Amino acid sequence: MVLVNAVTGRLRVRSPILRTRRAAEPIEAEVRAIPGVSEVRLNPAAASLVVLYDPQQVEMEALEERLERLCTDHQARAQRRRRDLSRQINLAGKVGMITTLAGTIGYAYLGSKKTHERMGWAFLAFTAYHLLRNRGTLLR
Repeated sequence: MVLVNAVTGRLRVRSPILRTRRAAEPIEAEVRAIPGVSEVRLNPAAASLVVLYDPQQVEMEALEERLERLCTDHQARAQRRRRDLSRQINLAGKVGMITTLAGTIGYAYLGSKKTHERMGWAFLAFTAYHLLRNRGTLLR
């Protein structure tokens, strides 16, 4: 989070997490709930948040720290969700490879040539996906 402008009674901050409305709205709601905050304006296009507050009720430094903590916490949660989704996609690719490999072997044993061939192509597709997804770590 970057403090863009601060005058008594008004703060403007920028943070990448404020760029998407879905991620920024919980932060906006939490800032509105702070005693002494009179108005909050979110601008996702500029990734900024303007906070008008009563300096008699809220200290500027305390408000800055709270905004910093909110943005950092929400950004960390968003990164964890992306990482979890990435792991689920990676797991689906691996399960697909194992399943289609087992199917290829099983249908070859049973003598079903067309199904064996289709499962083989599916295995190759999952393997290609896995290699492309992990090319940075596999081919060092």
